[in-house]
Amino acid sequence: MILLASASKPLSYTVKKTARRGAVIKDYTEEIEAIYQAVEDSSNTHIPIPSGSNGGGGWTLEESLKFVGDVVRSIMRGGESVGNEDDLFGCGCDR
Repeated sequence: MILLASASKPLSYTVKKTARRGAVIKDYTEEIEAIYQAVEDSSNTHIPIPSGSNGGGGWTLEESLKFVGDVVRSIMRGGESVGNEDDLFGCGCDR
């Protein structure tokens, strides 16, 4: 996640010109919590996560394609017809 600082709420810096982490977190607590809530609200927890059956703990290509496809199809309007080789923007992903 990336949170952009607001010009009306500038970051606090130390003498060495590094961000004062504690102060920044305190100043932006509300915005940080809103981002986490937005992620939680938009999560697709009903989509099964691949088991990582390739022996090295990672996902196989087939598992990865299925997972990403399932996520895309669940998010996009009319996404149920989107195939692995389709242009997502051509299918309306950016609308």
